[in-house]
Amino acid sequence: MLRSSRLEYEQNAYTICVDYFLSVPLTLQFARWLSPAFGVNFDRWAEDRLKKETEWKRSRLEAKTGFLPMTNAILRNHDPAKPYHFSNEADLINRIVLGMPSKKFKTEYEVDNVRDGCTAAQLQNLDRLQRINTGLIEIGMEYSERKEHLIKCHNNELTLLSKVA
Repeated sequence: MLRSSRLEYEQNAYTICVDYFLSVPLTLQFARWLSPAFGVNFDRWAEDRLKKETEWKRSRLEAKTGFLPMTNAILRNHDPAKPYHFSNEADLINRIVLGMPSKKFKTEYEVDNVRDGCTAAQLQNLDRLQRINTGLIEIGMEYSERKEHLIKCHNNELTLLSKVA
């Protein structure tokens, strides 16, 4: 429920004060009645919001599923695979795409999982670099070389996107 400030009006030389309460749906309907343009703009906003949410969910799923092949590549190329091998690879990609380590990103955006705080575009970039990194791990490329190649790939993608925009 929304509570408005007091509504005061004069009727027959008396001042009448009325407190009124409106629920959110009632408030929106009242605003639509007052301004049809508001209704049209609100509908556009809602449609755009739903499209963005759908895009984010799709990108989030892709980034999530793209991590499994990289995990398998790490397992095949490190004998035995240590826990830090996985976190180092994830953090490498996060630093390139997000510009900061995972821990800082989680703190700054107040999320438990880095992917949950990313935009759809960032998720797509993370997924793309995960796939590239998987291939580089598979061919046995060293960490420092992979890092250089991933940075180069990311910068090339940013350059292409800036030309399109």
